[in-house]
Amino acid sequence: STSVGRTSSCRCCFCIPEGILSHNSVHMFICLCSIKNDAIKSATLTELIDTYRELYATNQGVLMEAIEQMLVNVDVKSTVVAALQAATDRLKQDPHSQRSHSILFVGSKFLALYSSRQAQELAAVDLLFLNLLCQSANRRPQRRRIESQIVFLQGSIHQSHAGCVPHIVHVVQLFEHVSLVLLIEHAHTALASHLYDVYFALHKLQNLQLQFDLDNLRGGFDALDTFVKHTNEALRKVKSNVVEVDEATRSFTGKWETLRRKYTDYFRTSDNGLIVKIDSNMPLFVESVKEVFRLLCASCPTLEHGLQRVTDIADMAEDSLSEVFHLLQAKTHRNFTMGSYMEEFPGMVHFMHIDRYNGRIVSPSLDVQDPSDILKQRVWSMVDFARTYLDKGYMSMIWKDVTFSYAYFLWFEDEHGMALKPNEPPNHQHHGATGLPATKPTLMAGILAGDYYHRLIETCFPRSSSGKIRCYELFLVHLGLVTSTIVLEHCRRLAVTITDLTGCIGNPIDLL
Repeated sequence: STSVGRTSSCRCCFCIPEGILSHNSVHMFICLCSIKNDAIKSATLTELIDTYRELYATNQGVLMEAIEQMLVNVDVKSTVVAALQAATDRLKQDPHSQRSHSILFVGSKFLALYSSRQAQELAAVDLLFLNLLCQSANRRPQRRRIESQIVFLQGSIHQSHAGCVPHIVHVVQLFEHVSLVLLIEHAHTALASHLYDVYFALHKLQNLQLQFDLDNLRGGFDALDTFVKHTNEALRKVKSNVVEVDEATRSFTGKWETLRRKYTDYFRTSDNGLIVKIDSNMPLFVESVKEVFRLLCASCPTLEHGLQRVTDIADMAEDSLSEVFHLLQAKTHRNFTMGSYMEEFPGMVHFMHIDRYNGRIVSPSLDVQDPSDILKQRVWSMVDFARTYLDKGYMSMIWKDVTFSYAYFLWFEDEHGMALKPNEPPNHQHHGATGLPATKPTLMAGILAGDYYHRLIETCFPRSSSGKIRCYELFLVHLGLVTSTIVLEHCRRLAVTITDLTGCIGNPIDLL
C-alpha cells in the first residue's frame, strides 16, 4: 500500500512528504513490503522523494501541484505533435501496445501529448507524476538513454477503470532536459482496478472494526463483497497457464469464502466473539489479494520486450525535432518573463493561473537561484496564506504587506466558459466570509493526496455532473501602491489574455 506517513522495512525507513503519495493516486508501484529485498526499488523511491522535496522548494508547478504549460508558437507545436503522432503510430505496430500515449516534457514543463484512440485518458496527477519521474532520472550523474518502469496511474475518474491503471513507461532522453515519455497500458486493467477497490474496501472495513463501529460494519462488508465479485468476474476472463497464478486465484477465492462466512455468521447472531475470528482470518485474505495483484498486475516479464522498437522511435523523434531543438532548450529554464506583461498590466510583478480541469499552470519564470530575490519567498508565502483561507471558505481575497499587494481568486465555469456560482449557500461562519462552503478536512489543496478541486466541485454543485464544471485559480502580486480596483481589473483582463495564449476556454468572473 502507499499512504501518507511513515513506512519502514528491515533495511530502510522512508519519511514520505505529506501529499506525495496517497490512496487516491497510486502513481508508481513500489511494493513497500518488498523494498527490503530490492535495492533498485529502494533507490527509485528515494530519488522520487528527493526530487519532489527539492522541486517543491523551487518550482511553481510542483508547489501548486500542477504541470507548467510550455508556450510555443503554432509551427513548433505542430512539429512536436507530428513527432508524437509518429511515435504513437510506431508503438501501435506491436499488438501489445495498442493503448498508448506519447508525451514530451522540456525540463519541468509539459509541451504536448498524443494518445491512441483506445487509450485510457490520463489524469492531471498522472502527468505531474510522470514529469517527476523524468526529472528524477535526469538528475542522476549517469543515466541510460532509455529508462523503463512499471507504473500505476490514476487515469480519468470519468472512465470505467480508474485509480490503478497499470502501464509500462519508457522515459527517453532525446536531448538535455528534453524527455520523450512512451506510455503503454499493460496487463489486466479491469482486474487491477477491481483489486484496488478491494484493497481500500478492506482498509475501510478494518478501520470500522478497530473503532468498534459495528453499526456501519454491514455497509462496509457489502461494499467489499461487491468489489470481490467484480474481481472474481475479471479473474475468470484471465487466460493463464501458469500454475502459480492458478494457485493464487484459488487461494483468493477460498480465503474470501472463509472470511465471508464469518461475517455472515456475525450479522446473523451479533456475537461479538466472532469479530475475533474475523480479525484472525483477515490477514490471510489480505495476503491473497496482494499475491494476485503481484502476479497478474505488477509483474512484467516482458518489460524489456520492444526496447529495439523504443530505440527506433527515439531516433525518429530526435530527427523530427532537430529543427526546434535549440528553441526547446532555451525554454527549459525560462518559459516567459513578466517583462512582456508590464506595459499592459502596470504595477503587476507576478501571477499564476491554474486550470484545475487539466492541471496546467501558466506563470512567468522566477529567478529561484538568487537568494536575495524576495519575490520568490513572497510567492511561496502567498500560496500558504491563500490556502489557509481557502480551507475556511474564502474564494476571493486581497491583502497587503509593506512591499506588495496580493490577490487570490478561485472560480467555476461550465464547458462553454460561462461563469457558475455554487449552488450551495456561502459559508458565513468566518467573520462574514462570502466564499465556498468549507470542504471536508481530509484533503489538502492540491491533487497528489487526492483531488481537492474535484471534491470542491462536488461540494458546491451537488446536483451537477462534476465532469462538466471547470475550476480555475489565479494568484496576483502587485506593487503595494496598486489599488484593489486595479487588481480586479487586471484579473479580468489577464484571464482573457491567458485564454488566448493557451487556446483554452476560461472567461473571467465577477470575483468580489
